[in-house]
Formats: sequence, structure tokens, C-alpha cells
Amino acid sequence: GAVSGLLALAVAGVVTAAAAPLAQAAARRFGLVNVPRADRWSKRSTPLLGGVALFAGFLAATLAFLPLREPRVQAVLAGAALLFAVGLWDDAKHLRPSTKLAAQLAAAAILILGGIEVEIAGRRVFGIPLTILWVVGITNALNLLDNMDGLAGGVGAIGALVMAAFAATTGVDWLAPLALAVAGAALGFLPWNVSPARQFLGDAGSLPLGFLLAAVGILGTYREAGNVLLVLAAPVFVLGVPILDTTLVTLVRKFHGRKVSQGGRDHLSHRLVALGMSERKAVAVLWAVAGGLGAVALLASPSVKQDATVGNLVLFGLAAAGAAIFGVVLGEVKVYHPVDPASGAPAERAVEARDTFLYYFRAVAVVFLDLGFVVGAFAAAHVLVFAGKGEPFHQYRFFEALPVVILAKVLALQVMGLQRGFWRYFGLRDLASVGNGVALGTVLTVAGLFLLYSLEGFSWKVLLLDAILLFLFLVGSRSLFRLVVEHLGGFPSDGTPVLLVGAGEEGDLALRSLRLRGGVRPVGVLDADPLLKGRSFHGVPILGTPAEIGTLLGSRPEVKEVVLSAAPEPGEQERMRREVRAAGARLVLAPSALRFTEI
Repeated sequence: GAVSGLLALAVAGVVTAAAAPLAQAAARRFGLVNVPRADRWSKRSTPLLGGVALFAGFLAATLAFLPLREPRVQAVLAGAALLFAVGLWDDAKHLRPSTKLAAQLAAAAILILGGIEVEIAGRRVFGIPLTILWVVGITNALNLLDNMDGLAGGVGAIGALVMAAFAATTGVDWLAPLALAVAGAALGFLPWNVSPARQFLGDAGSLPLGFLLAAVGILGTYREAGNVLLVLAAPVFVLGVPILDTTLVTLVRKFHGRKVSQGGRDHLSHRLVALGMSERKAVAVLWAVAGGLGAVALLASPSVKQDATVGNLVLFGLAAAGAAIFGVVLGEVKVYHPVDPASGAPAERAVEARDTFLYYFRAVAVVFLDLGFVVGAFAAAHVLVFAGKGEPFHQYRFFEALPVVILAKVLALQVMGLQRGFWRYFGLRDLASVGNGVALGTVLTVAGLFLLYSLEGFSWKVLLLDAILLFLFLVGSRSLFRLVVEHLGGFPSDGTPVLLVGAGEEGDLALRSLRLRGGVRPVGVLDADPLLKGRSFHGVPILGTPAEIGTLLGSRPEVKEVVLSAAPEPGEQERMRREVRAAGARLVLAPSALRFTEI
């Protein structure tokens, strides 16, 4: 019940927190510490036995509050213990990836033998392979996600808490305590693991944590749904961050000829830091994404209503589109560059091949995203108009009309050039193109339905609402992409502090140039208009006027560069040069696109 679940959460957290300093001391005593490497993120030696504390907390709560005679509980404990032992061995002796994979397959087999597997309309021929794929995939995903202080533990805790909410509705009284025991252990270790980490999970922690999340995901979500999409959707979204991270890393490393199992600074967290975030902020962003996807999974829980399935899939689809946009934005961040193995110089062919791959990948992604929006808008319109009215004829017409809708609207969007534009530069002028594409698609849809079915049985309300929703989906997705790009594409927190002179159009261009240049961080803006003092310019505070530059530099000795957005009058420029140099900084003129010179 609820009481045993809360007690399991508390006991797991307290035992883990109490065991953490003991594990830290043991790790230092036996030399089980992380050794900094060029391809790893950590820059200092850190004890590796955090997984021992986490597993001790989980085990204590499980032994105290779960029915140990239950075969499924025994299977979960046996599989977790196996991966804990293998992970501990790997932390000490560094096992081969194939050995760890064999252990994960064995753990998945233990679950299946214990009666834990994905059930798809009673067809075990599909359920058993899917169970193995899910367990091995999530276990590895959590292992790969353990690449920055506090990330895997925090995401694991969030996932376990969301799964506990699902578990409370299953009627299995021990399932919520199991999920809360996992959450408590992860939360109990988190103070030791957040940046700067005093202790790492190690494979002894990340492997069993991933396995436990996979097992609870099978037990606690839609395991008896007849629709395979609903069987998979909820746990996939609950664990969306590790899945997205693993997918991105796998694709990028495969493309660059790197082993997926090798270390690297190319995960979601590393890409966020490369965009200018601190480690703590990058981890917090991924925690927030994990929480958001978990909330979607809870909100989209299927009901007994027939039409609810379509509504659930629409919500899942929109959230998937948002996650895909987030992944595509981070996937474009350059975290390493192809080099010639012989000379170490940039490999031009590899760079060209990478850019070609990204071009076609984006093109295909746009087509599939827009296809999803077309289907989602029509399905959502159907649900909003007919949900709860019990009109199966209209639902039948929905499936009849869907091929016509897809063909007409995807063709219209292509004709209007919507799939050839740059989402990162989407603006008000692009709204007309979206509107024209939606209007043309609606006209073609109506024409097709008229020719095929004489429009008999089709609702004009659905067709009109479909057009409105598709317009909102297309505009929203492109606006979200631009928002994510602009928000994430900030200045690095450890960049060289600079002052910018000029807050007008040329100042806007100068800020863009500084972003492209990289390695700098504007800490203030100076503008000739004294009334602007105290306001902000693209998030950068306006500190005063250029006349105060000497005083400001004297109070900010860390600033070593002043950037002019436009060339001032010669006399003013000479005065500024003297004062800037006297402060030990340099004065530079930003490139401008507002003046054109004949050449």
C-alpha cells in the first residue's frame, strides 16, 4: 500500500545515504577510483563504489517491504544482483563489452523465467524478444547516460517516481514499493553524485539501476494493452532521456566510425555544455526533460473509451516531435571533428561526408515530422468532434479518409516549399507559406474525398478543425525549434568576458557574430542612449554609455576585450582606444552586414 511504499522510499534513501561514505572510504582503500582520461568528462580522480551504497539501500527496502516469496520479486532481485556483481567486477577489472552484454541477456532471461515480460495480445512470440530488447536497451542506456555528475541518478529517480505512480493503478500491492525503493536509493545517493561529485555510481550502480527501471517499466505500465503502440509508449516516454541519448550517440558514433561502447564527450549533456551551459544547468535541463516526458506518459494514460486510444497517440506523437526537435538541435552541435589518423589534420572528405549526412538526415526528419503532424491533426480533430458520442461510422470514415489526407497534405506542403526552409530562421513571413500549404492541402483533401466518396459521411467540422490544428502544429514545431536553438545557443559560462558597445541593429548582428566566434561571454552592453541604462539587450545588461567605459573597465578587471558593433567617429574611437588599453584590454570592431562596399 501507500504506507509501505513511502517507508520503502525512506528506508532506501536513508540506507544509501548512510552507506555512501563507507563505500567512498572502501573505494579509496582498494584503489577503485576513476582515472581521468582524454575521452572522458571527469577531470579528477573520484571513488567508484557508489553503486554499492545504492544497491545496499535498494536491497534493504526490498527485503523489508516486498513479498520475497513472490516469483516476480525473486526474478527482479536475482537479475539486479547479477548485474550488480558484474558491474562491481567491471569497476575493478574492466570487463569486455561482450561479457557485460551476456550478463544483461542472462538478467533479461531471469525476468522472463520469473513471469515478467511484455504481453502483446497474448503473443509471446513477439513479447519475449521485445522484453529482451527492452531490458538490454534500457540497462545500456542508463549506463551510457552516467556521463556527468548527477545525471543518471537524477533521471533514474524521476523515472522510478513516475513508474511508482503507474504502479499504484495496477492492483499489484508490492509494485509501487518496488518502484519507490529504486527511487529512494537513487535519491539517497544523489547528494554524493551531483556536481562536483564526491563519488560515482560506477557500473555497479548504473547497470542494476537501468535493469530495475526496465523491469518496473514492464510490470507497471500498459503490459496488457492490445495496441502495441500503447504497450511501448508509456515506458519509452518515462525513460525518454536515456533512450534519446543512446540513440543520438549510437547514430553519431557509427557515422564517425567510432565504437558505440567507447567513451566520448558526445552525449546530450556534453552538447548542452558545448552550447554554453554549466554542468549543473545541463544536468538540470535533462532532469526537466525527463520529468516532462514522464508527465506526458501519465497524462496520456489510456482510458476505457474507444476513442481515447487515438487521443493518447496524438499526445504521445506531439511529445515525440518535441523530443525529436530537441535531439536534432543537439545533434548538430559539433563536439568533435573528423581528423586524418595519419597526420592528425582535419579530414576534409570526412567533414564533407558529415555535412552531407546531416543535410539528408534533416530533410528526412522534416518529412516524417510533418507526416506525424498531418496524421496527428486529423486524429485530434476526430477525437475532439466525435469523442464520447459513440459513432463508430465516423471512426470508420476516419480510417478511410486518412490515406487521402496524408497524400493531399504532404504533397501540398512539399509544393509550397515548407519542407525546404530553415527551421532555425522561421519567422512571421513564413506564416503565409504555412497557411498556403495548409489551405492547399485542405482543398486537395476535400477534392479527393469528393471524388472517392462524394463526401458522404464526412464532417465539415472535422475538416475545418483539422486545418486549424495542422496550422498550429506546423507553426508550433518550427517556432519551438527556433526557440530551442536560440535558448540553448547561448554563450559559454566559462567564456572570456567582453563588453559590447551598441544596442541597436548593429549590436544585434555583433552578438550573433560573437556566438559564431565562440569562447566569449558578453557581460555588459554600452549604448549612447543614457535612458537605456538598467535595461537588457538580448539578456545582457546595459551598464551605461560609452563615455563611462574607463570607469566600467576599472570595476571589471576580468574584461579583456571591448567589441564595437559599429565604427564611431575618429575622435571618439581614439578616446575609447586609450581608455581600453589603459585598462589592459583590447578594442575590436565587429563585422557588419549593414554596410555594403563595392569590390
